[in-house]
Amino acid sequence: MTDDWKRKVDERYQQEERRRAQELEEAKRRQDEQHAREQAQRDAELAKKVKQLGKFKCHICGKVSTVPGSETVSYEEPNPRSTTAMQNADGDWLYDDRYVTRSSEQDDYSQPGDLQKCSKCGKWTCAEHLYRDICKNCAEKGRFG
Repeated sequence: MTDDWKRKVDERYQQEERRRAQELEEAKRRQDEQHAREQAQRDAELAKKVKQLGKFKCHICGKVSTVPGSETVSYEEPNPRSTTAMQNADGDWLYDDRYVTRSSEQDDYSQPGDLQKCSKCGKWTCAEHLYRDICKNCAEKGRFG
């Protein structure tokens, strides 16, 4: 019976470990549920954007756009190699840029990526019905100038 108190201490530590393990499992489950909700929301937003592409059609054959357009987004960030100023051999002061302009391509769902506008009528046209930025209809009607 002298080891009875040691057994109780061991049981107490085991209970504590089980409680911590349950808390960790619960936290992981909540985090997984949150990630799943966020992914479902992103998927729904993407589906909505892709559906918007369906409103863009070739005005000649009716081909629906399936590719979003792209846009270049520019932004500035601090230049890690920036120095405030230095003097060249002629004694002129040269100032280094403190910011660097960077750019990236992003999908633009407000315009189609696989259709272009005719330069004469301004309607969306697929590549098959567009030649030198003039659609088939405008070419047949003689709209070149």
